[in-house]
Amino acid sequence: MALIDTLNDQYSEYQNNDAVKRFYNKNITEIYTLLKRTIEFELNPKKYGGLKETVLNYMENAFDEHIGSVASIKLLASDLEVLMKKVIEILEGNLDNVNSANDGNIYLKELSSHLNLSDCNCFKNVTIYIRNEQTHNSPKLPYHEYYQDLKDIILSYFLVVSCQYQKLYNKVFSEHIFTEYLKSVIEDYNTQQAVFVDLEVKEYIEIFGKEVQAKNAQQKARQDTILNLTKTIPEKQMMLLGQAGMGKTTSLLFLAKEDAQKILNNNKNVLLPVYITLASFTNSNDTILKKIAKRLERNEELIENYLNEGKITLFLDGFNEILEQFQHQIIRIIQGFIDDFPNTKIIIASRPVAYEEIDFKKSGKTPSQHRDVIPAFLLLELKDNLIKDFIKKNYKGDTEALFKEINSKPNLMSVLNNPLYLAEFISIYQDGNQMPSSTTVITERFINKKYKREKELIDTTFNQKEFANVMGEYTQHISVDDDFGMSNPQVPYKKVKEILEKIIQEKKYNINSDNFLKNAISLNLLVKNKQENTYYFAHQSYQDFFVDYEEE
Repeated sequence: MALIDTLNDQYSEYQNNDAVKRFYNKNITEIYTLLKRTIEFELNPKKYGGLKETVLNYMENAFDEHIGSVASIKLLASDLEVLMKKVIEILEGNLDNVNSANDGNIYLKELSSHLNLSDCNCFKNVTIYIRNEQTHNSPKLPYHEYYQDLKDIILSYFLVVSCQYQKLYNKVFSEHIFTEYLKSVIEDYNTQQAVFVDLEVKEYIEIFGKEVQAKNAQQKARQDTILNLTKTIPEKQMMLLGQAGMGKTTSLLFLAKEDAQKILNNNKNVLLPVYITLASFTNSNDTILKKIAKRLERNEELIENYLNEGKITLFLDGFNEILEQFQHQIIRIIQGFIDDFPNTKIIIASRPVAYEEIDFKKSGKTPSQHRDVIPAFLLLELKDNLIKDFIKKNYKGDTEALFKEINSKPNLMSVLNNPLYLAEFISIYQDGNQMPSSTTVITERFINKKYKREKELIDTTFNQKEFANVMGEYTQHISVDDDFGMSNPQVPYKKVKEILEKIIQEKKYNINSDNFLKNAISLNLLVKNKQENTYYFAHQSYQDFFVDYEEE
C-alpha cells in the first residue's frame, strides 16, 4: 500500500534517531496492523470511538497523487493525542501516571514524554505544527511542506504503537479479540449467497455426503449431512468432493459462518474457523501457517500455538484450482501441515477428478505410505424432497404445480439436482415461467437478469453489450494464459488491469477497467480476495459460460 511504501522510502531521513531505528527494524506492515487493531480496540467509545472513522480513512489515502487540504493534516495531528491516551489506557488502565502540564491538562508533550518519544524529530514537528495557529488557519500549504507535515504525523502514529509493541500486541491481540474477524467470516458467507441476488430466501441447501471408501470391506460407508459429518466423525481431517455447482464452497463458508456466529454468541467450545482458497497459493514461499496468520492478522508464533492446541478449524477450498506448477508443492505442504498439527481440524474441498491424483494420509510419525488416508465424502445430488422444500421456500407462485411440471421433465430434473442450477432456475422462472432447456440457458438467463438489475438499481450507465464483450474476452484470455492454466484462477489485480486495458484499447470500448471491475463485483460475477488483492469468478459456471461467449 502507498502508506507503507512511502514510510519505507523515508527511512534515510530519520535513521539518526534511536526510536525510529527500532521502529524500522520491525516489519512496518505488522506495525500498521497493530495500529489498526489498537484504534479498533473496544475502549470507551465516547472518548475513542471516532479514531476508526477518521484516522484509518485518512491514512489509507494519505499519499495519493492528489493531496488534500490542510484540514486533513489538522485532523490527523489532533487525533494523535487521542491515540496516545488510548494506548496508555490500554496498557495502564488509566492516565493517572501521566504528568500534567502547568494548567493541569495532558497534552502531546506530556504524552510523548510518558511514552519516551520526546526526542523524535517527527514529534517535535507535529508539536510545533499543532500549536501554530497561523499554519492552522492557512487555506493551503506549499506542496513540499504539506507532504513533510503529513509524513511526520503518520510516522508519529506508527511510533506510538511500536514503542510499546510487545505489551500492546499482547493486549489488543488477546484470544477474545476476534470480533471484527468473525464478523468478516459471516460477511464472506453472505457475499457468497449474494451470487443469487434475486432470491428473497437465501437459505443454505442441506447437502448430504457419502464416504467414498470405507475403512475396510466389512465397514459400511458413512453417509449424513455435511454439517453432521463434520461434527460426528472421529477423524480430525476430511475431504469434501463434488462437481461444479454441488455446493463445496458454499458448504465450507456456511460451516465457517455457523462457527463464527456461535463464538460471537459467547459459545466458548467452538473452534475458530479459518477459510482459505488454495488457488491463492501462487508463490513458492507460501505456507498454510502464513496464510492463516495473514487472514487472522496475528503473528505466526501465536497461530502456531493455536494450531498445536487444536483451537482452529481450517477450511481449504478448491484443491482442483491450484496452479499446475504448484500442485505437487501444495500436496507436500498440506500433508506436512497435517503431520505437524495433528490436533487441528481440517476440511479440504475438491472436484473428484483432482482427488484421484492424491491421497492425503492421517497424521503420524510412521512413513506416509503405511498410514490410512483421511476420509473423503462425495456430495450427493439433491433428492426430490430437498428440491421441493427449496422451491417452497423461494418460489412465490404455485409450488406444487411447478414441482409437478419439473418432475414431468426428466432432463430438467437431472439438472436441478445441482444446488447452483436449482437456485438460478427459481430466480429466472419467476420472471417469465419459461422452462429452460439446458444448464447453459439457465446460466445465460440468470446473468441477463443480473444485467437488468444492475441497470435499473445500481448503475444507469451500465452497458450490457460492452460489459459482456469485455468479460468474454477477459475470460478467454486468462483461460489460455500459461500462468493461469487452471479452472477459476485468482488473478492479481495488476494482471487483471493489464489484460482489461489491453482489451478495451484494442476494441475501443467506451468503458474503463475500474468501472468494469466495479460492475463485475456488483453483479457478483467476479469476487475480490482482499487479503491477496486478486480477482476470481464467483462460480466456475460463470467462467465456463464466458469462455464460449461470442462478441455481439
